[in-house]
Amino acid sequence: MLARIDRKHLRPALWVVILLLLATVLGGCASRTRVRHLDANLSVLTPGMSEKEVRGVMGPPDRRRQLADGSEEWLYLQAHQSWLKRTRLLGAWLGRESFQQATVLLRDGQLVDAVYHGLNRREFLELGGEIP
Repeated sequence: MLARIDRKHLRPALWVVILLLLATVLGGCASRTRVRHLDANLSVLTPGMSEKEVRGVMGPPDRRRQLADGSEEWLYLQAHQSWLKRTRLLGAWLGRESFQQATVLLRDGQLVDAVYHGLNRREFLELGGEIP
């Protein structure tokens, strides 16, 4: 015969499960890294914008490089990992990650071109990107 479960003893265990689930969900939502939406930000840029306007939309670049023709290249890098990917034990096999690069070309303080690229992990790391 099956033993009858006392509801009085089940209630504390249920609260423990609920609190653990809540802690897991909230822990996955917490992030210390700044989230940028490079593709959306690039869609706002138009040729001829000033350096100040570009910085206002995109924020400070991750890398800057002076080119031989006098123009300046700004590089923006973004890595995103799902909360499953960020878990310590299972993250290597579960979840998704994506890497993006936005390159902004300025000449004489004016925007000339802006390009968006998706990257793989190796390309992202070669550019000096940091994975959260």
